Amino acid sequence: MAIEGGTFRTARRLRSGFYCELIVVVVVSFQLTSQVGGTSCPQYVKTAASNCFSDYRTQLHSLQESDHALFSGVNVELLRSFCTTYNEALRCVQQLFDGCPPEADAQITDSLKNQDAYGAHEELTQLCRNDMIYEVYARNQNCLQAVGSNSEQCFENIMHTTVRLMQRIDSLPLQELCGDIKQLIKCIKTGVLMKCSSEAAKIVEILVKPMVRRSTQCDYSIPSTTKKSIEAQVTRAPHRDKTEQYVSGDNGATTILQSYWSLSLTLVLLVL
Repeated sequence: MAIEGGTFRTARRLRSGFYCELIVVVVVSFQLTSQVGGTSCPQYVKTAASNCFSDYRTQLHSLQESDHALFSGVNVELLRSFCTTYNEALRCVQQLFDGCPPEADAQITDSLKNQDAYGAHEELTQLCRNDMIYEVYARNQNCLQAVGSNSEQCFENIMHTTVRLMQRIDSLPLQELCGDIKQLIKCIKTGVLMKCSSEAAKIVEILVKPMVRRSTQCDYSIPSTTKKSIEAQVTRAPHRDKTEQYVSGDNGATTILQSYWSLSLTLVLLVL
């Protein structure tokens, strides 16, 4: 009986120690979840979302106040700063979506609607996610400025408005708008090719698209057709399964999280 009692007490101690270790593993897993997933959510979510774009708004103002447009030779460092703050703003917003509960999505989205980037995500992404654009732009900046007045005249004549970044021309049907943008690109390219390199002409399309909202919905390879309308805006961020559209790269957070929870589940099953 003494032996049996001793065996029982030993088993109980082992099991007790095992449970302690299991609890430690679960707690550590929870802490890692919080750290990896970034579950911190600010008290004033709407204000925080707006603050994500504070630096971007400053650079956008500088770009709009420049003597030149994107396609007419704006300073390359101004372009770099603009894109840097835009990408940082998107990462900041995505962190809010990831760190706040789903109930806060509406507040974040409402704040985004007040930003100048709203509705122009695809146009700005094609420009600002192209790391090679800065080097190419720097080599051709002076020549783009030399023919800049002709390029800006093309814009005013064809689009019937002054040159401004992310213009809204909602009065035109998409097919008609696409026809005008293609004509605009051709007009600017013609002038650029007369005095600049073919390399400069190749980036004209990338520089023109951010000037007009909805421009990325056009099919530039077939003159008579347009792409199916795609509402690709910053507001896609609330769809949490599409975060890769806003933040480039994978930090492996999901893999780490799954591994630790799998370990925890295995230990629980062993106990049972």
